[in-house]
Amino acid sequence: MKIFGDKLTYLYRCGSLDIVLRFMKSLIVEEALIEYNDNSSCFQFDNNQVVKLCTTDVKYFQKFHTTDASKFQQLSATMPYILLPINYVLYNDEHVFAYTQPTWGIFDVNSMDTKSFFEIIQMIRILLDNNVTTSISAHYLGTYSGRVIITEYPNLRPLELNNDWRHEMSKQALKYINIYYLHNNDHNYLKTLKNTHLPAYCHTFYHQLNDASLSRLDLINACDVFLNHLSIANP
Repeated sequence: MKIFGDKLTYLYRCGSLDIVLRFMKSLIVEEALIEYNDNSSCFQFDNNQVVKLCTTDVKYFQKFHTTDASKFQQLSATMPYILLPINYVLYNDEHVFAYTQPTWGIFDVNSMDTKSFFEIIQMIRILLDNNVTTSISAHYLGTYSGRVIITEYPNLRPLELNNDWRHEMSKQALKYINIYYLHNNDHNYLKTLKNTHLPAYCHTFYHQLNDASLSRLDLINACDVFLNHLSIANP
C-alpha cells in the first residue's frame, strides 16, 4: 500500500526519510494512514489527533527562507479562527517536518449554509489582514470547533498582490458565491457573472478582487462590505 505522494516517495528512495522513519516508526505506518497528497501524508495519532509528515519543499519554507517548522507553527497560531492549529512539532530537518493537529470534520461544500459561506469569505479578509495567503480551495477545508477552517496550509506564504493571486482568489471566491447563491458547482465562471439572480454586490466583490489598482487595505474593506451585505441579507 502506498503511503507517500511523489515528493515524499522521492525522499524515501534517496534515504532522506531514514531518520524520521526510525524516530517515528510506530506512527508512520500503513495501518494508520488517513490520506496523502504530493507534499504530505496524514496518519492517525490518537483518538483526538493526527500526525502529518510534510516535505519542506513547499512555498512556506521557500518564501520565508527557512526550514524551521516552529516558525510555521507560530505563524499559524496568529490565525486560530481560520487555520487548524498545530499542536506539536515532533520532528524537523532540512527535508521534512512532522507535526500533530486535532482531528477535524468533513466540510461538504455543496451543503454550504450562510454561516459557512460567511466564514469562507472571512478567510480572505483575515489572510489579507495578516499579509499572507494560502489556498482556500474546498479540498483544503474542514470543520473544527463549530467553524469552517483551513486544515492544510503548507503553502502559506507572504502575500503578493499580483495577477496570479487576483486570478486564483477571485476564482475561488466566485466558486463559493456560485454554490451559495445559485446552488450549483458550475465551473463556467463567466456564466455565473451573467446570472441575473446574483446580487449586485457579488459582481462588485469579484471585480474588486481582480482590480490591480486596489491595495491590500482596499481589499480588506471590500471583504468587510461584502460580509456586511451578507449579514443584512441573512440576519
